[in-house]
Amino acid sequence: MHIIIFILLIHTVSFCAAIPDTKEIFSAISSFNNAHTPPFFMAQITSAFIDAQLKNIPKEKINYGSTPSVYLVFQKGRDVRIWVDNVDDYYRFSFSIFEDILHKSGLFMGINTYSTYPSFIRQYQIFWIKGDELHPVKIKVVEKGALKGDYGIYFFSELWQLTGSEYYENNQLTAVLKLKYVQNGGKEHIQSIILDFKYKLKEYTINLQVGKYQNVIPDGIF
Repeated sequence: MHIIIFILLIHTVSFCAAIPDTKEIFSAISSFNNAHTPPFFMAQITSAFIDAQLKNIPKEKINYGSTPSVYLVFQKGRDVRIWVDNVDDYYRFSFSIFEDILHKSGLFMGINTYSTYPSFIRQYQIFWIKGDELHPVKIKVVEKGALKGDYGIYFFSELWQLTGSEYYENNQLTAVLKLKYVQNGGKEHIQSIILDFKYKLKEYTINLQVGKYQNVIPDGIF
């Protein structure tokens, strides 16, 4: 009888040990992102949606002889920025709506503004979710002070690379993000960001193509 209890106890402890605590989860995400993300970079992003919106910028607000381009700009320890070049200062951040979406997406989790465990855990709660064949690793993140039913579900590979996320408001799915990567110099660079979201009962899809990383960022952007 004692042998059976001992075996059951070992099985229970092993099962519990397989579930990482919040600090281990944060450390795994942060470590992967640190290893595969340059200290800073900018990359052009393109999509039919962006092309259509750029046409709304008055010609007199565009630098003479230039064409506006939109860039994803990131620096470790900061939140991602979406920046427009070759335009008047007023339109530099006219695509800032994407900044909030990408922040909630978990894209640079653990290496952005909340790059330490104490700073992250002061702002968010992390819950482990059992993975499946499609999504080996899943977590739920709830911002402290958020409305009840508002949270994000984040999907990772077995190596803790973010592959996608879902965002819920009032327990209703409002946005889905899918990521594709490309190998570059032994690192994983973002190739595309696909956003499916609902707004005023309508569904929209925005496919952002991410260009080559440039190891430079505009002055004064952060």
